[in-house]
Amino acid sequence: MDNKLVLILDSDEHFQRSMRQGLRKAGYSVKSCSAAEEALKFIRFSGSGVDIFVTEMTTDGLLFASKLKKKVPDAKSILTTGFPQLREYFLNSNILVKPFPASELVAVITRELFQVVRPNSVARSISKAR
Repeated sequence: MDNKLVLILDSDEHFQRSMRQGLRKAGYSVKSCSAAEEALKFIRFSGSGVDIFVTEMTTDGLLFASKLKKKVPDAKSILTTGFPQLREYFLNSNILVKPFPASELVAVITRELFQVVRPNSVARSISKAR
């Protein structure tokens, strides 16, 4: 997708592999890391701009998100969690509840990077305008 780089930070190797495959199939460049220090090192030495990052809602993941936003303020973010109840505390954030298919992550990333409006959002906007 126009050489957009997605950085995944997640301790689960199986999750990383599954999401990498789905994102690459959709045309994205992907780098995945298991630890925040590894991800920050990649950013420091790669010279590549991260367009969007996906990180789990753990202490390591949230600290990474905070540091990355300082280094790459334009990067968009998606949080993942195994705890659905956390969604209500982060209403304005992109939160995906595990497990989810790679196609769901692709859809959210595409929407965020290219500001694609979801069909349900359009329908709600039209009905409110009437």
